[in-house]
Amino acid sequence: MIEKIINLINDKKEYALNFYKQNGLIKFVIFLLKRINVIPCKATLVFLKKDLNEVNCKIDGEYFFTAATESVILSDKNFYDGFHTQKQALNLIRNGKELFVYKEGNDIAYYVWIEKEFATINWMRLKVKFPKEIAYLSAEYTVPSYRNKGIACKIRTELMKYLKKQGVKFIFCVVHPNNEIALKLNKSNGFVDYQIATLKRFLKIGILSIRKNGTNNSRRMFIPFSNTKFAWQCFFNS
Repeated sequence: MIEKIINLINDKKEYALNFYKQNGLIKFVIFLLKRINVIPCKATLVFLKKDLNEVNCKIDGEYFFTAATESVILSDKNFYDGFHTQKQALNLIRNGKELFVYKEGNDIAYYVWIEKEFATINWMRLKVKFPKEIAYLSAEYTVPSYRNKGIACKIRTELMKYLKKQGVKFIFCVVHPNNEIALKLNKSNGFVDYQIATLKRFLKIGILSIRKNGTNNSRRMFIPFSNTKFAWQCFFNS
């Protein structure tokens, strides 16, 4: 167990250090034990989708957002997109993930990641796979000093037009059920919640329960015995 903790800290030193500074020693230890599944953990997420057939691709002028390259990330010594360290962000870019940012002046005010074909739903450490015409919107973050200005809604609207032009037909994302702000933002952009997933995990064993939104219709998957790569689509077409 000690070896697993050391490996986890070494793998994500910057993230672990930031978590410790922000949350203190006790929560840091609990976080580590949950990450290596020594103590039982539970996570619940709402899955939402957006049909891009409903989106008008017309746009006046240039997009407000830009695609971030490695040089953009490296040029920001204090890079932090709300979820990843600079090193983690670089690894994601090199593995084909796309980071889009919005700047006000020289400052990045908003970040959002778009993942295609495969992704990891970090809240559950769940690896998923999906077709090229579907994109996963993840790790969306507005810098605190730029919040409540409608930036996320504006950039999302443009990003959906951009993705539709790239051949994407649907976007899906996940939100914690208590995150009312994120749920409201998604629904204002036309996203529909189609399923709710709850994962209970202890050591290497887990039960993933997925329920169709608004019904009692549900399915269960048992980790590591079930193929959870397509858990995102259990009720996607319902």
